[in-house]
Amino acid sequence: MRKSLLIVLIYSIISCTGSKSDYLGRKDYKMIEDSDFKEVSLTSKPLSFLKDQLIKPSGILLVGDFLIVKERRSDQVLHVINLKKEEYTGIFVNKGEGAREIKSAWAMSKIDETSFIISDVRQRKYLCYTIDDLVNSSTPFKEGRLEQRGFTNTIFYNKNLGKLFYTGQFSEDFLMLEKDLKSGNVTGYGTLLDDASYASNSIVVKNHLSHATSSSNFDNTFFVFAYRNAPIIENFDYKTNKLKTIVLPNSNEPIYKAIKNDSGIISTVAVLDETIFHFNDVFMTDKYIYALYKGNTFKNWNKRHNSVVYVFDLELNPIKKYNLDIEILSFEIKDDAILYGLDIKTDIYPSIVQFDLD
Repeated sequence: MRKSLLIVLIYSIISCTGSKSDYLGRKDYKMIEDSDFKEVSLTSKPLSFLKDQLIKPSGILLVGDFLIVKERRSDQVLHVINLKKEEYTGIFVNKGEGAREIKSAWAMSKIDETSFIISDVRQRKYLCYTIDDLVNSSTPFKEGRLEQRGFTNTIFYNKNLGKLFYTGQFSEDFLMLEKDLKSGNVTGYGTLLDDASYASNSIVVKNHLSHATSSSNFDNTFFVFAYRNAPIIENFDYKTNKLKTIVLPNSNEPIYKAIKNDSGIISTVAVLDETIFHFNDVFMTDKYIYALYKGNTFKNWNKRHNSVVYVFDLELNPIKKYNLDIEILSFEIKDDAILYGLDIKTDIYPSIVQFDLD
């Protein structure tokens, strides 16, 4: 612990010598305070028709009237829940490394009201399903490879344009990549966050700072990014190629340790006890952006506390701060009226809860 504190102190001293005209490489940003939000308390209601079917889920996705739930402790990986009928439909798609199989389910996003895309982080591939095909045959209508070597955080598929949009920790200094599936061409947008006072030339450091969750509107012309290691939310307008940045109240720059190899090149970035994990999840609707804030240090990672959801308009102006009565891992929003959250109060057999939004 003393060693960690010494590293933090050295880092703080180094940071003081850096430029104060920007924040992690963003020269144009706005500071947001908690007092800018209207605070509202919300009470959870479990989906009582679920009876321990979810063993150890890791995330949820809303597609029409269905919730898709990723499962880690089963021979199959995708639960389907029918919200309209209030019933558990079943679990589908075999876990494995073959065609039509998923080894490690990771990023998911909705394509339209009947279909979605999911990435397999270990096999660096993606699969697209309709709800009907998932339930009836577990057959994807599209399956392909992701060429970028690295970790894909989020992925979106625009069926009309034949394009993928994805973010992750790659070797390119871009915030988001777009792949044309017909030509194979890849285009980068935006730049990663950058610690100008410490190892700014390292893509490893930039990727660490820029680890983010993302959401998009229905036609993939507008994106939002909520960062795990920095108190930052950004929106990106695809049509104008413009990025807008806000920094939330806990605005101290991220604390981390950069490890060099024998050649003096930074090869690894490690978190410390006092490193803060900021955003768990983010969701965009036609009107608002919802961001799920954790705020725990890694020292207190397993210490449970009630979650907070910040709400903004699409221009990132503060609207509300929802104080939940439990802690959730991920969430989805339906019609700006209902929040569905994955309750993590138990490590196994957790529940899905509903919050009615005012």
